[in-house]
Amino acid sequence: MRIALVGPELEENLALRYLHASLLRAGHEALIFDFHSPEQTAAIARQILAYAPHIVGLSMVFTGRAREFAALAGMLTGLGYPGHITAGGHFASFHAEQLLSDVPAIDSIVHGEGEAALVDLAGRLADLGAVSGISYRGEGGTVVHTAARTVCTDLDALPWPT
Repeated sequence: MRIALVGPELEENLALRYLHASLLRAGHEALIFDFHSPEQTAAIARQILAYAPHIVGLSMVFTGRAREFAALAGMLTGLGYPGHITAGGHFASFHAEQLLSDVPAIDSIVHGEGEAALVDLAGRLADLGAVSGISYRGEGGTVVHTAARTVCTDLDALPWPT
């Protein structure tokens, strides 16, 4: 599976790099796209479309950037992106219901530590209900919350960030 991870990379973004390493270790192909300014929205959308990922993961950590990420998701779907768009990070986790209600381009939200959840999501796109630690839009637009994931207490079990 090919995954695009999108977030600010002005300096090393350890969150994205841990996700990237986890996806690679699980046998997926993944690229990080540096999105640090709203002026980049159209260019990043074109780059993501050219990469043709199955999943786009948005690192929605900060409230102040939420509209930029929502606009990018909307632009991707408006340009015909056929894949799954998920969001994670503090902001996305705390505002999952609102994001899934207000931003139709976002298909799911990953809660908490995303390394295992994103790998699981990549392997189970056809059965979102089987992925622990996410919220997604279910039948009739209702928001479905899956069971919480157990917290990883052995940090040595995670691959070294790329």
